Amino acid sequence: MESQKKIVNSKRKVLLTIGSSILLLVNLYMIFSVGQQAPSHVVISEVYPDAKNETGSEWIELYNPNSYPVDIGGWTIDTSFATPDIIIPEGSIIPPHGFFLIADAGWDTKKDNASWPDADHKEDMRLDNTAGWVRLNNSGIIVDVVGWGGAEEYETSPAVVPNEGESIERKDLVRDCAYGYGYGYGWGPCLDTDNNLFDFIKRENPTPMNSGNKKDPSPVYILVGEPKVIADGNYFVTSTTPIYLVINDTLVGNWTLHWRIWYNGNYIEWENVTINASSEDITIFLFNDGIYYLEFYVNNIICNRYPENGWHSQIFYADNTPPILYKIHQEGEYIEHEQEKLSPGIGMPWQIWEMESPEEITDIIRLHENVAEPVWIKREYAISPEWVPLINLTWNDTMLSLLSWIEIDTSPYKLSPGDEAIANISIDATTKAVIVRYVVYNYSLVEYAHVINEVLLNDSEMVGWLTNFDVHNYLDIEVDNFELKLYNVTISDILGWYYDYAIPNPFLLNNTWYGGWGNSPIIKNISGGIEIKWIDTNHPVEPCQWVHFGLYMVPGINITGAIANWTKIIHPPYIKACSPIIIEGEDLSEIKGIYWGFMYNGTWHPSNETDIYDENVPAIERYGRWWYNYTKPIHFYEECRHEVFYWAEDILNHSTPIYRQEYHVDATPPYTDKHKEGVAYMKNKWALICVSTNDFEGNFDQDGFPAQGLQAYYALKAHGYDDDHIIFMLWHDDDWPSNDTWIDIYPPAGSHNWLYGPDGIAGTADDPVIDFDHATPITKDLLKQQIQWIASQVKPNDEVLIYLVNHGYKNSTGVAFFEFEDPGTDFSYSNMVSSYEMAQWLTRILNNLTTGKLIFFLDACHSGDFIQQMNLTNTIHVASSGNCNLSWYWMWASSSHFAGSWFFHPFWERLNGGWSILQAYQWARAFKPNQTPPPYGETVADIQDPWIIDNVGNADVNSPLNGEYITSQTKIHLNATDAGSCSTKRYVIYYRIWNESYGWTGWQNGSLNENITIVLEGNGKHYI
Repeated sequence: MESQKKIVNSKRKVLLTIGSSILLLVNLYMIFSVGQQAPSHVVISEVYPDAKNETGSEWIELYNPNSYPVDIGGWTIDTSFATPDIIIPEGSIIPPHGFFLIADAGWDTKKDNASWPDADHKEDMRLDNTAGWVRLNNSGIIVDVVGWGGAEEYETSPAVVPNEGESIERKDLVRDCAYGYGYGYGWGPCLDTDNNLFDFIKRENPTPMNSGNKKDPSPVYILVGEPKVIADGNYFVTSTTPIYLVINDTLVGNWTLHWRIWYNGNYIEWENVTINASSEDITIFLFNDGIYYLEFYVNNIICNRYPENGWHSQIFYADNTPPILYKIHQEGEYIEHEQEKLSPGIGMPWQIWEMESPEEITDIIRLHENVAEPVWIKREYAISPEWVPLINLTWNDTMLSLLSWIEIDTSPYKLSPGDEAIANISIDATTKAVIVRYVVYNYSLVEYAHVINEVLLNDSEMVGWLTNFDVHNYLDIEVDNFELKLYNVTISDILGWYYDYAIPNPFLLNNTWYGGWGNSPIIKNISGGIEIKWIDTNHPVEPCQWVHFGLYMVPGINITGAIANWTKIIHPPYIKACSPIIIEGEDLSEIKGIYWGFMYNGTWHPSNETDIYDENVPAIERYGRWWYNYTKPIHFYEECRHEVFYWAEDILNHSTPIYRQEYHVDATPPYTDKHKEGVAYMKNKWALICVSTNDFEGNFDQDGFPAQGLQAYYALKAHGYDDDHIIFMLWHDDDWPSNDTWIDIYPPAGSHNWLYGPDGIAGTADDPVIDFDHATPITKDLLKQQIQWIASQVKPNDEVLIYLVNHGYKNSTGVAFFEFEDPGTDFSYSNMVSSYEMAQWLTRILNNLTTGKLIFFLDACHSGDFIQQMNLTNTIHVASSGNCNLSWYWMWASSSHFAGSWFFHPFWERLNGGWSILQAYQWARAFKPNQTPPPYGETVADIQDPWIIDNVGNADVNSPLNGEYITSQTKIHLNATDAGSCSTKRYVIYYRIWNESYGWTGWQNGSLNENITIVLEGNGKHYI
């Protein structure tokens, strides 16, 4: 990232240097030197206002002085009588150096001169004879204005008033010695000094011209080939764009063309060329990036001249390189990958080319001076009449097998650190490429690299260097990261790499990985050179396998050597879910678009033209797939591995390689568990947990319900509740598939369902299994009795928690019920409690809680209807589902999920960690179970819409697990885990403490992945 910015900065530096300081000096000079030249816009070239036949013979002529066509469709013309007076039809085009004739509606039959040509557009118009004006507009922008006589609109001064039957015509740009401007050899009428009086003359014999006519603006003009882009009258071109100084074939006699080019602060000397009507055009190419000025003027021996003074000047922006892209991440929300080096590094003999004559090229292979041991190489070379593309530059490619290979070394040649091997190779004018390939051996003469180098030639000049190499995994473990350090090289010297314009598709062929393994490489600056990393954690390289790499480099660089390393990725790059990924770019011309897509769970997005992601719409189809147009930062919400691919294209169609970035999206914050070691007692708090369940309609073992009850029970016990204040009602049937005598809950070790030890909520390393009496199911009356008993025990300041887990039901009249299941009476109204009955039962408790409160959690389908119908005073109600919604469970634990409620499991998890009821509620609503049941949704809120009704008013700070009584010897443990499916496994616990004597401490924190133990000193109330 840092290195890519430096490239951009260097490129920006070129632009700033040329585009500001030097350019400023040139502009100051040009004020006094650039003559009047053809304008870059369409002009009003001739007007016929005082017609003999006023009802059909008035006309306006437009002229295009540019060397490219101009679309004037939709443009308007205002006159002194109407705004607008004329609307030019869509699709109207003025050809290069061509005209466009607009005439009055009766033109065909009423024009003053029957020989005048057909009009390109006819429309009713009115032109004032002696005080009129005409204004040409493009989308509200004034393009040109001409006024005459007493006109109110004009440029500087109005033109003279024509007599009846006369026109006013714009002068041309070529000065005639005898007559001045406008009377020369029929050049295009385009003199535009922004002074109508100077620019226009009267014509006794008007000459209207339509789009079938053409007049060149000058004896010599500039014509630009493709590719090009025109902006504000300036040209953006490449090194392949031909720029022509077109010599007019209507020249009379000999003229002299004087031309020169300014670039990078320097002028070439004036070229003085004799030209005439039969002379060939001059063709110019601009090879280097930057800003150019092409300047010229022409004259003849009788002092005709264009321009009259100074010279014509045209600006060109030459851009031969694709845009440069770089990414920005939110500070603190992105962690770069970390790796472990597995070897001290091995020497990679690296090749450069030198060429001092067109008959010979020199191949030089160097071993860096800092490598530990010598290596041996065995070389051969071939001459190619054509360039071999980088994709074909592999050891056994068919194109290479057709070449005639000549040995350089008959046996391995030793290279000691700091040495170089030199071979001189004869070439001629037909040679397009020279290829040298060599095997690299270690001190035991075991092969560990195959290298192929190619130099591309054009007109006996080096225009490109290609290097492809196969590297052997010589270690005894698998690896997923290859590092190459190149010395005396800059990042901008790397122009591309093997498989750079394709999505990587690694495949193993003959024990070698091809298809862009590890693309795109990460390139950064190091001391004395650059480091290039190819990382591919999806396709680890086994011992004795090979990997194919390739680089395309700037010719002429003086590489002093290379060192290679295989490494192992310790952890991948992580990014926080929803954190913005910003892609920015720089280009010498202008970026046309940045495009991106991503791979997730084996699926490419956008998969088609309708695949919209986070409001990003597919915009372009390229490289065999659709891409989004980057218009805003990228955000990922789904957990785990995303591979982002992105590239850009400028207005000259230069495309960057396809860049790849792997992200492991972490959408799960760390979970902090707070528990005590030693004396802890919860005073004045009561709890009733009722879990009444058998197998789910005879289909499968329903461990999820009892698992949920166990989670709540363990949380209460961990926070000081004693069994004298807990009623735990649990019944489980064993009618399917056989004797089901155990409730089994086996979450994956370390997961957020880790309810048992060591250091678990249960405080034991044993699995939480319960054996029980199958013969005594829970009934409606049994629950009522327990609630009545609690009502008889509570004191005015006590707090009571009721947590009910089972199926819910809603009848046709809308009444919600909580079910008790016993064999033979399933869904019997006689064994269900309605919301209204439950309200009556709980009112007996509330009547005794004058200053205390009731907390009611209901984990059942239609629980939102149930609590809404209860709506008790002095009660915090929480329901697992909203109005008419179902509540969802995982019925057994697996490696990917817990056994329990999709809502109440994360809810109790957060309560146990010290969160308030409202905080836990909000967290559980946002929980993503990563399953798609009906109705479809991503979060619990989407799927079942849990509800909370707080009639106490303190759910934001209240929790049934806060307020234990402890001693000064009680240890309070803050243990954290970062156990999401793609979490970083890195956390820091921050905490502060309040007591009655000192107030709050400052925020304190542990070290990375350190758990905290706190002992509170002093009497009184404390907050942690």
